[in-house]
Amino acid sequence: MSSEKVKVIDLFCGAGVGAVGIIDANCEIVYACDTSKFAVENYNHNHNHEAVVANVRTLNPLDIPYGDIIVGGFPCKSFSIGSHVAKGFDDKDTGDLAFHFYRFVKSLMPLGFVIENVSAITRDKFKEDLNSLKQAFKDLGYLIEDKLLDCYDYGVPQNRKRFFIVGTRADAKINYEFPDPVPENEKRTLRDAIYDIKDKMCELPNHCDHHDVMDHSPRFRGMNRQRQWDQPAFTVVSDTRNICMYPEPPNYNISKEEVLDKSKMPRRFTPRENLRLQTVPDSFEFIEGSSLSMQYKRCSGIPPLMMRKLIEPLRDGIIEYKGRNQVPKLNIDKELENFITPLARRQRNSLALDIYENGCRDSIILWKGKNIIVDGHNRYRICQERNFEFNTIEQDFSDIEQAKSFMISNQITRRNLNSFEQVELLKKMFERKKEDNPFIKKSLYKEISD
Repeated sequence: MSSEKVKVIDLFCGAGVGAVGIIDANCEIVYACDTSKFAVENYNHNHNHEAVVANVRTLNPLDIPYGDIIVGGFPCKSFSIGSHVAKGFDDKDTGDLAFHFYRFVKSLMPLGFVIENVSAITRDKFKEDLNSLKQAFKDLGYLIEDKLLDCYDYGVPQNRKRFFIVGTRADAKINYEFPDPVPENEKRTLRDAIYDIKDKMCELPNHCDHHDVMDHSPRFRGMNRQRQWDQPAFTVVSDTRNICMYPEPPNYNISKEEVLDKSKMPRRFTPRENLRLQTVPDSFEFIEGSSLSMQYKRCSGIPPLMMRKLIEPLRDGIIEYKGRNQVPKLNIDKELENFITPLARRQRNSLALDIYENGCRDSIILWKGKNIIVDGHNRYRICQERNFEFNTIEQDFSDIEQAKSFMISNQITRRNLNSFEQVELLKKMFERKKEDNPFIKKSLYKEISD
């Protein structure tokens, strides 16, 4: 079994609500991004690894680290029933982000991925595009599992129906299954989640203020927005004017407000209560001075408890795959590894994609009798990281200088070198004496000299 943590890329990361669950699943987040500066500032306030402000539309996947899993709950506005602009995948503001997620998967070919969105994405009007998206992943070589789940059935104290797609790379043979719902006695209610802080207003971060009870959206006024203590909450939403009502005073149905006493209207939930309903720990807090509306907006996301339960079986499958497909352990001499200019991240990821699609066509050269890599450090690191197969060839060298000479001559003819790298290698070649370079063919040396 591999001792390394499974690595995760967190796209559309928000303020880091879902990241709590990824970390709880004992995974390592190697890259996280969001377009909102406020979200990223709060993400970095709550997590040790750093998120960045970036737009996936303009971001080149080859410029970011490799992750075994890519997670993305792309914005739901284009699919939400409550949205007036539910244009689905045709919405150029947010709807097309699903296909940018696909672009990242295609470029990095992770072992698995997780997509989350509102249940409305499964409506008939979006069915054709959704099926096209799933088929595109299948054509890449992924096995797809998808399911509409209510997070309440998994221990989250709110009714939160969400659609999930989990993909696993077919060659990894990971038999992913969605987790089972918890037993009835483990389902949680408002009482379980927030009753203990009912008399602790302003004693916890983000638990002092709440939105104006009289500022409602038309949608809010048209339905009951209060659940009682022994019920799960309604879905935690990001729109301030639709924040749900506190359970006290009880049985206040806002849709019948004309016959109710407005002076006894319950307050709205505080951001802290919304975070609790999302299963976010109290150690998570928004930066002091953050506006109330932004706090509410960034409470949304995949509840950490749900994220952990979705990620864990995927994590276990990846660890098991890496355990049964361990690449041979080779020795690395740092002087040799650093002798040739290292590949930039984009070049490295591009090489990784080439290896995935075409195999490791060039053998890794070993120093005979020492098992030390002389040529192919990048390919070895990639194959070790992603469990790709490779071949080795042993070659005898009298000393490290002769090994370096071989490295230069072998690298000069490499198919994936750009002109700048070739020039750098030529400089290294001319710095060494011709007679000390038995691996440089005379014809090649003469051609370069000319």
